[in-house]
Amino acid sequence: YLKELDDFLDSPRMLIYDIDTETSEFYAKIYDELKKIGSPIPTNDLWIASLALQHGIKLLTLDNHFKNVPGIFLLK
Repeated sequence: YLKELDDFLDSPRMLIYDIDTETSEFYAKIYDELKKIGSPIPTNDLWIASLALQHGIKLLTLDNHFKNVPGIFLLK
């Protein structure tokens, strides 16, 4: 499966974003907003939301964890 994974990641359609200082700022802002309303989400979901918002990526998901993250669209 490693060959298939390498091929997938090397595809020109695949964009990989690195986490940087600005991503961390988005993370902290989202974390604080969700903590204030008593609706924390898993750490990995916070990173995904942070990268999406930072880079203006439209994130469509069925994952209910994202329902209170502004700018993330939840499919129903």
